[in-house]
Amino acid sequence: MAYDAAKDEFDAKLPEPVRGLVALAFVRLSAWEGSAVTRNEASKCVRKAFQTITPGNLSAQLPWLGWAEIELAGEKPIPAAIAFESMRDELYTQSVNAFEAGEDDADLAGGMLGLAGGVLPTWHTARPGCFLATMLGDARLTRESSRVRELGRLLDVVRYTRQLAVDEHVLPLYADKSEGVKWGVRSAMFDLRQPGDATSFSLMLMAETMRSIGVIAPAEAAPAKAP
Repeated sequence: MAYDAAKDEFDAKLPEPVRGLVALAFVRLSAWEGSAVTRNEASKCVRKAFQTITPGNLSAQLPWLGWAEIELAGEKPIPAAIAFESMRDELYTQSVNAFEAGEDDADLAGGMLGLAGGVLPTWHTARPGCFLATMLGDARLTRESSRVRELGRLLDVVRYTRQLAVDEHVLPLYADKSEGVKWGVRSAMFDLRQPGDATSFSLMLMAETMRSIGVIAPAEAAPAKAP
């Protein structure tokens, strides 16, 4: 099992970044009526995920661990709120500033540096970006007084991610110009490959952004009964 609640430990072979995904799965399973996973076990899994994070590496667990923490808290205060706010500021410190980027780096504006072992921004910007978008719409993580500033910072991330999408201007660079290629998300400005995760996380980033600014309705609650 990926997480053993009795021993309160993750499988030693489970990569650290995946623990947040397991934590989210436990939280959602615990919300189902008749599920074998209890709310206490889900809470233990989330807390263990936080405890075992390599210092300074919280962003590698996003968006999964962030969503797990929010869903576990329900309407109550979010225990890791301060850690998330600090992480948000650090992530934006690592991003290419739109005003400071020169002509050569203008295409990279909004992208985050140093994610997933890379030096230049790549599609991995969308991973933490998904949770940054969620944070914008949660008053426990974004105060009303700072909402405009956070929206501005998030839109830089959205702009960068949108620029990775293969539109009519980029499509001529591909040998295959079918509809299956158009609007897929590239690995980076300098890499035409389209990993499935790049498109998936980019779509989630856009959806979370629209939810947080009220363009679309919030996600529905978990099913009442386990399948």
